[in-house]
Amino acid sequence: MHLIKKIVFPVDLEETVDDYIPYATALAEKFTAILYLVTVIPEIVSVAAFHAPDADPQALHDEFLQGVEAKIQAVAERLQNLARLEIRILQGGAAAQIIDFARQEGVDLIIMGTHGRAGLEKAMLGSVCDKVIKSGVCPVLAIPT
Repeated sequence: MHLIKKIVFPVDLEETVDDYIPYATALAEKFTAILYLVTVIPEIVSVAAFHAPDADPQALHDEFLQGVEAKIQAVAERLQNLARLEIRILQGGAAAQIIDFARQEGVDLIIMGTHGRAGLEKAMLGSVCDKVIKSGVCPVLAIPT
């Protein structure tokens, strides 16, 4: 059996992660693996495109990032029993960033939700989970929501 030493647990902070936490914690504990709690945010250029005329795009981005950090820390607190937990906030497209991170870190497993998109929404936006699975970078445990 392949040893699992590194696990990526990407979370969308706008969605509930309650269904995924038991899988992430159980597998990380079972294999005494490093669990990378990862979220992906838009690049500053994307955020700046929606700024008010008198607003400072960098200040808006910094405020947004503070909110993201608070949210991911709240998720991390629910994983506090894990001996080996690392938090990463990545910027860019979600699927590409998750795939690149997994490849760079030599990750053995990705645990993520499917978010249940269907129909036109899936056709227009695609599925982050589908893209990560198709990348073939490592096995993916996809949890339906």
